[in-house]
Amino acid sequence: MGLSIVLAAVAAATAVTAWEQPATTAPLDRADLVAVIDYCVAVVEADMLDAAPLANGPDGFERTDGRYGGQNWFAGSADGRAIVAQPSGTHCSAYAVGFDAADAADALAGREGYRPDNEASTAFLRLFEGRGGVRAGWSVLGDDEGLQFFVNGVKFEPQVSEAGPASIPAEISAQGSVPLQALGDALQFCLAVGEAARLGAPPVKGPATFQEDIGPYGHKTWQVGEPSSPSAIGISARDASCNIVAKGGPHERVASWMQARADYAPVDDKRNHSAKKVGDGWVHIAWSDFSDETTLIMVTSRKGEERTEMF
Repeated sequence: MGLSIVLAAVAAATAVTAWEQPATTAPLDRADLVAVIDYCVAVVEADMLDAAPLANGPDGFERTDGRYGGQNWFAGSADGRAIVAQPSGTHCSAYAVGFDAADAADALAGREGYRPDNEASTAFLRLFEGRGGVRAGWSVLGDDEGLQFFVNGVKFEPQVSEAGPASIPAEISAQGSVPLQALGDALQFCLAVGEAARLGAPPVKGPATFQEDIGPYGHKTWQVGEPSSPSAIGISARDASCNIVAKGGPHERVASWMQARADYAPVDDKRNHSAKKVGDGWVHIAWSDFSDETTLIMVTSRKGEERTEMF
């Protein structure tokens, strides 16, 4: 069983192909996995409730910093179970090697306020009245490759004030959709992040049309438009992954843009999943509607010959 996913996530900021032996901690069990998911949920709920960022990572985990800034919290060993958590405020990811689907189900089961959000009960949603929602879920990363957990939060900002309906910027089309150039720049950047990780290339510079910022956990973010506007786009990059939250209902625009790229092919004939063979692995992109007006786009790279579905 390899640690390719974990190693890619916590590689040194200057290289993704070189790796030093990670620190070995005490053997991990299901309780450690539950603790990490507790941590990720707490990270995103703190942001949803406008609370202070968490000062510390999960107990017993070692901190490293990634290629695009930000904290990674690692525990385990190179020849056994291992877990890495990646907090970003509005979202938090965790990868686990040496655990199975039963462990994943246990890690997400019985959370107060969370209800199943798909038929397979691999994703759960909690709504915060007047604020937004937090969605937590998991997927299996291929045969013996481990598990991926995600926790994402989207705030529902009011669009009407005492002055009347919020105005739509001039560069937005009459339909109120996100600017085409900005959406294309965001997609191109995130795909480049994934491809650079697979090729061992230097970190990718953020899109020039976006404003760069540093998030609460040290990670870099890029933004176009005010977060409360009906057409904002936000980007958050990691070592081997990149997320985009786009308002304005751009789901069909993403599908059209990816269909026009001959180098990315649909995964299992799904319109919202595409993949490309890059270097020693694959880069996957998937997108879905978080709400009627918000689309979540996820790009993740992985090592391996098989085009295993990521999401």
